Amino acid sequence: MGYGCGSDEDGGTAADNRGDGVYNINQPAIPTGLTITEITSGVITNTNDLFNGSWAHLTVSICNSTASDINFTVDSGFVFIPASTSAQSMTIIQTKIITVIPGCNVYVIPVYCLNSDLAAPSIEYQYQLQGIVYRPCLLQIMTILQGKDLTIASTPYSTLFPQFMQIQNIIWSCIQTGTLTSADISFLEGLPDI
Repeated sequence: MGYGCGSDEDGGTAADNRGDGVYNINQPAIPTGLTITEITSGVITNTNDLFNGSWAHLTVSICNSTASDINFTVDSGFVFIPASTSAQSMTIIQTKIITVIPGCNVYVIPVYCLNSDLAAPSIEYQYQLQGIVYRPCLLQIMTILQGKDLTIASTPYSTLFPQFMQIQNIIWSCIQTGTLTSADISFLEGLPDI
């Protein structure tokens, strides 16, 4: 079962959204001692994990070969590319620091979709971390959202779902048009501060 990131209705094409002018394919740096072994759009049963900052997520299996915790900064703009060409690429819009404990463990990363015309993330999709967003309007979205509280700590999910959907639609619009409208900017700036 997929969560979020379903297709919108504007009829964009895969060529519009598959990376051309949106992100590069440079491998982001992974801290020494860490290995990412698997990235999937897996099933999460804890709603607080699933929707903590977005309406889609990836589960990332990370192994720490050292005897100490390692902080892994997953920067906004990191792009997760699916093995399947029918699935959407994903990006993180707010920097997240994961404290990776020794051994191999699974961590949840809140993400948003980059390809409105492709399939929503589903349990069968495998991903790899390979790319960094560079489209100016996406960078602008991420800059605005860095100081915003997108979590559900004290807000019912039913209240936040329209907010997550609106953010997703703004991202898709940015990818398809290359710009943000004044209404998009106003909405993003009006989200609650951390």
